[in-house]
Amino acid sequence: MPLVPLEGLAMNLKVIIDKSRLLWSILSSKERIVIISLATFIIITITLSLFINRVTQELSVQKNRYNEFLTVSEQYKNLKINIETIEKREGLTKPKSILEFVYNQFDELGLKKKIKSVKSLGSKEIKDYYVEEPIDITAENMTMNELVNLLFKLERAPMMLSVKSLSIRKSFENPERLNLQLTVSRFSKK
Repeated sequence: MPLVPLEGLAMNLKVIIDKSRLLWSILSSKERIVIISLATFIIITITLSLFINRVTQELSVQKNRYNEFLTVSEQYKNLKINIETIEKREGLTKPKSILEFVYNQFDELGLKKKIKSVKSLGSKEIKDYYVEEPIDITAENMTMNELVNLLFKLERAPMMLSVKSLSIRKSFENPERLNLQLTVSRFSKK
């Protein structure tokens, strides 16, 4: 496409404007009203279309934000329910110490004689909210079923407990029996 000099463009524009004025003067007043109305309608339609498009996009963004908020809100409610459940479970029966609780669990399962040693590892604060009280337990000649029952009891404890470590070895005397070293921590509110 050849480049049109700026002067030629101005001349073409002037010709178009002159022809438009001539055409406008030839039109009757009714035709002028129809053209003005049509142009106004087209401008209003385009403006409304752009406005509606923008509002629709903003509405979509707000819906996404709302759905994210609902998801986070639901997660928060579930976590709050879980925390309340744990706190209620902890408040049902409060043994004097984790040592007493663990001894009671072994005793209820008939495993108290299998305990070889229990050591308290001291307590420490966690983020100014909780106190952790870990203990180290060594037990010998346990069956797999006894171990599973013990872990089940610890999991269902009426306090916040965590099994920090569990080391299982076969017994030298009887390969079907297990020797274990277990570290359990109790968490309580400060």
